[in-house]
Amino acid sequence: PGSLRFNTDTAHLEYFRGDNERGGWVEMNAEPASMILCNANLGTGHRGIWAGGATPSLTDQIDYVTISTLGNAQDFGNLVASTAQPKGVSSRTRGVFAGGYSPNDSSKSDKMDFVTISSTGNASDFGNLLSGKVGMAPMGNEIRGMWAGGTSPIDNVIQYITIASLGNAQDFGDSTEVNYAGDALASSTRGVHALGLDPPNSNARINVLDTVEIMSTGNATDFGDLTTARMPSGSASNAVRGIYGHGETASAKVVTMDFITMATKGNAQDFGDSLNGVANTQSSACSSPTRALWGGGATPSKIDVIEFVEIMTTGNAVDFGNLQASKDNITAVSNGHGGL
Repeated sequence: PGSLRFNTDTAHLEYFRGDNERGGWVEMNAEPASMILCNANLGTGHRGIWAGGATPSLTDQIDYVTISTLGNAQDFGNLVASTAQPKGVSSRTRGVFAGGYSPNDSSKSDKMDFVTISSTGNASDFGNLLSGKVGMAPMGNEIRGMWAGGTSPIDNVIQYITIASLGNAQDFGDSTEVNYAGDALASSTRGVHALGLDPPNSNARINVLDTVEIMSTGNATDFGDLTTARMPSGSASNAVRGIYGHGETASAKVVTMDFITMATKGNAQDFGDSLNGVANTQSSACSSPTRALWGGGATPSKIDVIEFVEIMTTGNAVDFGNLQASKDNITAVSNGHGGL
């Protein structure tokens, strides 16, 4: 205990806490002292969590990994109900999963569940969305979680919660267009939302990126465009850079990944390629300050693959490990993303 090492996979300094249930190697992070102390005391580091999905039957399973290591996901617990396409937001301590398809809620759910990221165990009830929703785009920071767009009915509504307080969602404002099956990411001040599908135009894919100031309320404004018009399959960020994963154009699955600089409005640039062209994986990405991970999807058969990139480089994704089961329509959160 007390030994130091430099982890060449993550480019982080680590120290050894000893061989016990709170031990192992722990990152020494360039983060606020409260976060370093929290991670050191709990021994969890940065966790990525995937919840819900279809295997093909709907599942309530929750998986987790330690983002700084490589390996397969472990069992975390279960959602309140089996749900496909829940959409997750998170603070450093809490993950909240909202909406999706659930047979317990007349198909499209308005329910929100939450978990404590540093522990393991089953989710508990958080509150309710403004209405039952599928296909929202989640984003947020340490204080607020937000969801944009979605269907039932298809709209441009943005809604938000205060993550530390149980309760129902409130109206934030509107996206620039009606949208569905997009994806979003955030810095501590700004959310950036790829709109995905434009249902009034025969479900055409669009390349528009919207932005909002998270701690205000009001309508979104234009940020720029993706490199291709598509539904991104998972997006993740650190405080500097956001990455929109592979996805689907109107005619094919693609492996293209784009990146933006969070502080500067403008068009996305090419980052590299994912391992697979996959579908049904909106909101399936999570991140630490150094890594972005994607899990699951359909190729068209469902897969259990987790892949990752180093956020501040460019290049192709590499293999991380595997989920507990092959599934799609899942969502992911972490305690180290760009909004924290």
